[in-house]
Amino acid sequence: MLATSRLATCLVLARLVAPWPATAEPAETPAMLPLRSHPAIEAYAARFAEPRWLPWLELMAARSAEFGTHIVEQLRRRGMPEELVLLPAIESEFRSDAVSNRGAAGLWQLMATTAGALGLVIDELRDERRDFWLATDAALTLLQQNLRLLGNWDLSIAAYNAGPGRIRDAMSLGGSNDFWKLRARGLLPRQTAEFVPRFYGLVLAARRLQLQLRQPPNGEWSRLPVPPGADVRVIARLADMPVEVLRAANAELRHSLTPDAPPATPYLLKVPERYRSAVAGVLASRSAELVRLHLYRIRSGDTLSELATAFSIPVSLLHRYNPGVEPRRLRVGLPLLLPVRDDIDPDAALARVRRLAQSAAPPPSQWAGRYRVRQGDSWWAIGRRHGTSPEQLAAANGMQANDLLHPETVLVVPATGGAHRAEA
Repeated sequence: MLATSRLATCLVLARLVAPWPATAEPAETPAMLPLRSHPAIEAYAARFAEPRWLPWLELMAARSAEFGTHIVEQLRRRGMPEELVLLPAIESEFRSDAVSNRGAAGLWQLMATTAGALGLVIDELRDERRDFWLATDAALTLLQQNLRLLGNWDLSIAAYNAGPGRIRDAMSLGGSNDFWKLRARGLLPRQTAEFVPRFYGLVLAARRLQLQLRQPPNGEWSRLPVPPGADVRVIARLADMPVEVLRAANAELRHSLTPDAPPATPYLLKVPERYRSAVAGVLASRSAELVRLHLYRIRSGDTLSELATAFSIPVSLLHRYNPGVEPRRLRVGLPLLLPVRDDIDPDAALARVRRLAQSAAPPPSQWAGRYRVRQGDSWWAIGRRHGTSPEQLAAANGMQANDLLHPETVLVVPATGGAHRAEA
């Protein structure tokens, strides 16, 4: 086993200190998690203290340095155990871009349905499960909801992994609210039965090794309102700050472009303290430079989806800068304002538009095929696969090309051009 002094130099995660005063429910929310003495916890704690785990601990130290103090601050504000800061190490290894094989995403590995119920937005421009600020708030709310529903932290953390419904079923079958008794009787999902002791093992190892939280390399985080369609790379360049810092902090942005939002609740860009004044100055005095707009006139055969694809932006952003434009009523010569990302050459993008428009769509009489939507499909991808435009495909199905596609939806598609049959 490594000496404590060697591991302590990693300065990993949260230093576990004397209990902090709880701001709410002090009897139910101690500053330290109530760990039971259990062989499974001890086994995992010993494992995390082995020399072979040192590289992993060092990696967690580097990744957690950016957002760890923010998580601890939110835990303190809610009166929750600060050791929950270690949960993202088990869930995502502190990666905002992590995606599980079940579709959970972000630092806290939230499923889309759970995220939506907690108020997080997932659309063409953003996936707020990857927003470390909002996802932390949602995850802590979920843990508190589980605690109120199930009565103790063991079951709350188990429910974070399996869902409260599965845990309540196990409690009903076992006639107990003791996680360890339910585990011993095999009433819990196998992954959940190991998830809790694994997390507690990391907590116990952190206690024994007195591991510390590194300070954020660029200071604490704050948020600044930003207009829609602004490219965070342009903001970073004008503020003379590293682009990767701003992009990593705002990993929820799918295209590096800020989303549309009601005037009363603008999008809030997360900025580290070191660069806050510089970014605030850019937003105050150089806002006109944040969005590059290209004036384009519709040509024969153009579609909004093809323009959006060529310029690597979502169709929703075209609607934002061209209100009232209808995909099915585009006329030749109609002027459009196209937001241009910092890494896009407008001339090259327009050349792609012309190439995309060259393939003619089949006549409606040939629309006799069926296609079942799969995870990750888009109107553009399905349309290209079947030799038609996204707008025509959507119209044939009584929808619009900016409507969201849901897996398992069966679409009418052209029977020619290698149409795929609907899968049973």
